[in-house]
Amino acid sequence: MFGKLKKTTVTAFCMSAAISGVFAFASTSEAFWTRQDGNYCNVALGGNDNFRDGCNITTAGSIVVSCPVADSSTHPKTSITTFNVHIDDESPSFSIISRCVDFWNAVGGTCGNSVITNNGVLGWSPPSFGNWTAPDFGYISVVLPPRAGANTCIKGYFTAG
Repeated sequence: MFGKLKKTTVTAFCMSAAISGVFAFASTSEAFWTRQDGNYCNVALGGNDNFRDGCNITTAGSIVVSCPVADSSTHPKTSITTFNVHIDDESPSFSIISRCVDFWNAVGGTCGNSVITNNGVLGWSPPSFGNWTAPDFGYISVVLPPRAGANTCIKGYFTAG
């Protein structure tokens, strides 16, 4: 009788320990990712009529678009370790991509170093930008060259941390 009771007690103890362990160590993952379409971007220079579906549709000149970077308590921009901007550059020119901030407490902002694209559909990683502090507003600045036979487009951008 004691053998059966002992076996039941040990089994019950193990089951309760396993269940307690799951509840004690259950937490949300710290990893995150976001994907944003090129339509999140807004024209900063070059005319709003020249930007459609993420593309520079004019042959008259380059345009500069500003694209906000998602930033929240669960997706903080200061924790971004991967940043890819996907450009469809079909022009003979190139696109230029920079990571930037608008300061929360002063007029203006600043941008880090740029990355320059070549032709094709590729993901580009603008260099990390050390001035991305928690209160500032992060974005990317993208120069899209004029249409030359085909559109040059920002397809979207991806962040992970």
